[in-house]
Amino acid sequence: MSLLNKSKSEMTPEELQKREEEEFNTGPLSVLTQSVKNNTQELINCRNNKKLLGRVKAFDRHCNMVLENVKEMWTESPRAARARSPSQSTRTATSPRCSCAGTLLSWS
Repeated sequence: MSLLNKSKSEMTPEELQKREEEEFNTGPLSVLTQSVKNNTQELINCRNNKKLLGRVKAFDRHCNMVLENVKEMWTESPRAARARSPSQSTRTATSPRCSCAGTLLSWS
C-alpha cells in the first residue's frame, strides 16, 4: 500500500517521516524545497498586498519561512490624492534577513 493512500494514524514514525519527505519533494512545497537547495530567489505574495523577493533559507509544512536578502515591495497612494486621482507610488524596503508567517501568504 502506498504511503499516500495509508491514513496517518496507521503509519509508524518512520513511515510518517518518509511520507513528509515525499510530499516536500513532489507536492506544492517542492518549489520551496528546490529554492532552498539551489539558493534561488522567490517572489512571495503576502495577504497585505506586499510582495517579498528573497532567498528561502528554511521553511516548514505551514509555509513559515526564513528569508535572506529580502526586498519588500508595496504600492502606496498619497492620502490627499486617494479621493481625487489614482496616483500611486511603488515603495521598497530591504532587509538582510526576515521571517514570514505562512498565514500571511496569499495563494493564486
